Amino acid sequence: MRFHAPRRLGIVGAGVAGALMSRAVLRSNRFVLTGLADPDPDVRNRVSAEWGCPAFIDATELVTSGTVDVVYVAAPTAHHLGAVSAAAAAGVHIICEKPLATTAADAREAVDCARRAGVSLLVGPTVSYDPRYRVLRQIVTDRRLGDLLSVQATSFTDWHRRRTRTAHDLDAAVGNGLLLRQGAHQIDIVRLICGGDVRAVSGALHGGAGGAEQGFSTQLSFANGVQANAYYDGSGAVPEADELFATFTGGGVRVHPGGLHLYSDGQLTDLPVDPATSVWDQALVEMDQTLDGRIPIHDGEWGLGTLATCLAIYEAAATHSIVFTHQSLYQEKS
Repeated sequence: MRFHAPRRLGIVGAGVAGALMSRAVLRSNRFVLTGLADPDPDVRNRVSAEWGCPAFIDATELVTSGTVDVVYVAAPTAHHLGAVSAAAAAGVHIICEKPLATTAADAREAVDCARRAGVSLLVGPTVSYDPRYRVLRQIVTDRRLGDLLSVQATSFTDWHRRRTRTAHDLDAAVGNGLLLRQGAHQIDIVRLICGGDVRAVSGALHGGAGGAEQGFSTQLSFANGVQANAYYDGSGAVPEADELFATFTGGGVRVHPGGLHLYSDGQLTDLPVDPATSVWDQALVEMDQTLDGRIPIHDGEWGLGTLATCLAIYEAAATHSIVFTHQSLYQEKS
């Protein structure tokens, strides 16, 4: 049965991500913003007035107030598990920013907390919500160009130049650093297209280590035999650009800013894709559909899988070896 009244949503963390989600909620006809939590009293009071909703000291106070049905957790990663656990105990559904936690063990506990409580847990939003990648995934599942063989993804950004990065910003141990904060978007995209179930990881970092890296490269082997290579550079040395190529038994696909180029039998077909709304809008749509009974893509298990893959890249880079992962629970999403 569809829940027709707007769902009440609260936001934990009034930083950049929280502000972006607040704007998405204001644009939505399915959600209404009914509370925020932030430990800084000055920020809390100012943002409460700007957003027009009650303010609370922390996640526990917010989710036990009786004013929210869903909470968006945009607190620092080290606080994600506590916020997810509090929300689950209160029967509140959760959209948690990536990475889900600082360790795979904590991420597993977050997933299990939500499952035991019977609440929905989504992890995101990430760039994998971009409709171009959804269309490409549909091409894969429909076998429009035959079987998917491989994916090559590259991303160039100015992440390290956008502002001065503090030691905390670059501390991978607390869920920060380029790979976990930015590379996770790229890993999420590749997993979405290739089926999700990563079995072996190799990788290297460049320009630093343990969060301070300027970039990384990785090769991922999936359970279905698909191979993927991903390269990310956040130094700002070249203009921002993202490219992704997918090779099939019957052709290929190139993702470009306006959509997809399909190559088959010597012919090029341009497939325009409407950029639609922001990834925060799309995260709200997925939560709304999930609460109406649809199986989500970006659930807690999915978020755990992306975190585990990123951590495996760190391990592979440190040990100069192939890291084998065990993601058999992450069934292929379509």
